[in-house]
Amino acid sequence: MKRNVYVTNFSGFDTVDANRFLSDDGEVIHITEDKVNIFNPDSLVRNIQYKLKDMTANDILLLAGNSTVAVYCSMVVLQKFGTIQLLVWNNRDGQYDLQKFE
Repeated sequence: MKRNVYVTNFSGFDTVDANRFLSDDGEVIHITEDKVNIFNPDSLVRNIQYKLKDMTANDILLLAGNSTVAVYCSMVVLQKFGTIQLLVWNNRDGQYDLQKFE
């Protein structure tokens, strides 16, 4: 089954470790990039919903960048599936850890 990793707010950091969680045909997909206008939440959420329209419950959300964007992305995924899989950076081990919430 295809598995993608969706990055909440990409700003040029290294996401190579996230490739461990992809299926053979999976992709790393950027939901937003660089600076985002968080003061227009309606437009931001519509953009996030559009970028996540093809996401499946098997896909993973990589929390990165702006925390407001990460919260909105998480809310959209939880509303869509009722469950969420997150990649969170573990600074001690220098890699992403997968966390699942149901």
